[in-house]
Formats: sequence, structure tokens, C-alpha cells
Amino acid sequence: MPPAKESRAKSRDGRDRKAARSVPPKSPLVQPSPVSDSLRQRAATALGALALLVLGVAMLSPLLTYPFGRDQGVFAAAAEILARGGAPYRDVWDVKPPGVFYAYWASFALFGRAVAAPRAFDVLWTVATAAAIWSLGRRLASKWVGAAAAFLFLLRYIAGNTFWNTTQADGFASLPLCLAVLALVRAEDRQAAWAGRRPALLCGACIAAAVLFKLTLGVVLLIPVLASLLAPEEPFRRRAGRALCYLLGCAAILAIVAAALWRAGAR
Repeated sequence: MPPAKESRAKSRDGRDRKAARSVPPKSPLVQPSPVSDSLRQRAATALGALALLVLGVAMLSPLLTYPFGRDQGVFAAAAEILARGGAPYRDVWDVKPPGVFYAYWASFALFGRAVAAPRAFDVLWTVATAAAIWSLGRRLASKWVGAAAAFLFLLRYIAGNTFWNTTQADGFASLPLCLAVLALVRAEDRQAAWAGRRPALLCGACIAAAVLFKLTLGVVLLIPVLASLLAPEEPFRRRAGRALCYLLGCAAILAIVAAALWRAGAR
């Protein structure tokens, strides 16, 4: 090759190598930040909760038109006596535990002294129960299973009941029972430290709250206690400690309420 052509070829190769060095390398695909994923999940959860709230209130709105039945009238009368400084089982007596009396008392305090007040309280309480069911379904299966379960619960509550069966102690007991199941699932997760002693205490406390609405629900306490004692591949000392937490959580709440009623003069 002549010297002139060889010089031009070398010059062209030098320019090509310099241009190649000046081109920035292609950056890899941008990976999503864990922080952005967490924010996205929280936003989706918040939107789902808001949609459940709106849907639940819309579905349960007929409750606001329901009159009182005999039971609701007794509970409202008891709440009226509580509002005037009275005490259950001293100034007013019924076979029901005190939880339903105080639920009616809270409804009158929040929404005024009207027939619709306990119904409005029931609407919010039932929507909160549906939210707990949704959360439990998301944890055990998927968000769609949780959403379907919450919708079916709301549909069954409004379509399968009348004014007589709603705003009752049984319905109010549903929320603490759902919260107890959520706490039970967490307590029995053996990947958590000490298998969740605090969730076990919370589970027992929620069962006690359900008992304050319906005494026969105390038998539910056997479920977490047996689930803990019969847990496989776990030291007995840890299982027994968790079972004791279930019992202590329930007993502590019931003891506090019993002491308060005794102090108020209930006999």
C-alpha cells in the first residue's frame, strides 16, 4: 500500500477509535427501587381500603332506615341509662354481656340520640369487619380472594338480615373475632421472633372483646391454645409459652372489665 493511502487509513482508524471511546456505554435497564415499590403497594392498599369503605357504606345504607326491634330497644334503653351515669347490672339488667350496651352508648355519643345512630354505628362497624376480612384474605391467599370475601360478607349481612337481626351483639362480635384470627395467624408464624408472643396476647384480648358481646364465644379461645400446643417441630416450652399468652391476653381484659363493673356496683 502506498505511504499516502496507509497514512490516511491509519488516521481514519484513529478517528473511529476516538469516536467509539466518546460514545457512552449503554446503561442497563433501570431497576425499580424497593422504596418506590413499597410506596406503590401502600398507595394500592389505601385505594383498595377507600373503595371498600365507599362500597360498604353504599351497600349497608338501607340499615339507616331500619326501625328498632325488641332487642335494639332494650339496648338503647340501657345505653340511655349509662349516659345518665348509671351502671349495667345495677341500674339496668339484661342477660347480654355489657359490650352491646356500650356500643349503643358510643353510637348515641357519636351520632346523637336517634334511632339511626346505632344503625350508623353498625354500618361503620360492619365495614371495619369487612376490612379485617379483606386483610386476612390478602395474607392467607391473595388480594382478590380478600376482596371477594369482604364483598360476600357485606352482601350476606345486608341481604340475609332484617331490622330484627342487625345491630345485634352477634354482629358486633364479628370484628374482634376477625382481628383475633389475624393475630393468631401472626402469632403462629414460626419465622417471627419467639413465634409472636405479642400477637398471641393480642389474639387473646380480641377474643375477650368478642366475649363481652356474646359469652358463648369464649369457647373460641380453645382454637389458638390447641393450635399452639399441637404445633409440630417446635420445642414444647415455646409452644406452652405462646398458649399461656393467649390465655393471659383474654383473662387480663375480662378481669379489667369485671373489676370496673364491680367497682361501679354491679352484682
